[in-house]
Amino acid sequence: MNRCKNIITVTVFLISSVVILAFSGCEEKETYNFDEIEPELVGGISGPKEVVADGFCNYNYSVIHRGGSSYKWSIENYDAEINKNSKYPNQATILYAQSMDSATAYLTVKETTMGGKSTSTTDTIEILPFCPYPMDDYTGKYLSSDTINVADTVISEITTIPNQLRIYGLADFVVNRWGETWINGDGSCVIDFCCNNVIEIQRQWIGDTNYPDTYMIEGTGTVDTTNKVITLNYYVLYAGGTSNKSIDTELSLDL
Repeated sequence: MNRCKNIITVTVFLISSVVILAFSGCEEKETYNFDEIEPELVGGISGPKEVVADGFCNYNYSVIHRGGSSYKWSIENYDAEINKNSKYPNQATILYAQSMDSATAYLTVKETTMGGKSTSTTDTIEILPFCPYPMDDYTGKYLSSDTINVADTVISEITTIPNQLRIYGLADFVVNRWGETWINGDGSCVIDFCCNNVIEIQRQWIGDTNYPDTYMIEGTGTVDTTNKVITLNYYVLYAGGTSNKSIDTELSLDL
């Protein structure tokens, strides 16, 4: 009987201790002092530090988020439109006004904590000039120097974005060599003409197949504006890895 009483006594003691700790935890939360939080923009601003002033591309930026803080975005020395994310104020997209000249802009983010303390960080953004190309001159049928990975005839068409083409046939091997079928997307991608006759293929989704697998593409290139020849070097990426090696092709406009 005494043994049972001892067990009951110990149990009551343990329950009482838990209750006391619970109340202590609540008490600490109630006395939490937001004024003691120090603002800290760790890592600075994430996002591109070199942009093209084309007037239509939105660039994404962010800083590390701190609960309860507010964030003010601003840019100096350049005309730009800042759109702060309404749900995540530590994120913003910036549209730089179109310009044919180079410039330097200063992007600043100011954090203010719930207690009213503030700090800021600033990044230098190099603005590259916009160099328009007559994209209609580059639409139509192209003959490819690589007939193993690339379609014999590559089709290009303009998009709604300046200096951009949609290309069909760069990942032709997926269908004609590997025997897969596109069920979402069609294997096409967009390429961007930049200044100094440089071409960029930003990493992008090109389609899903019935394998099943998901495919992306990424690469670079150049354009010969006199002979209307596009030279590309790129990778086709998929869930299992990447193509064994980069694909090199020279596309000649079939005039």
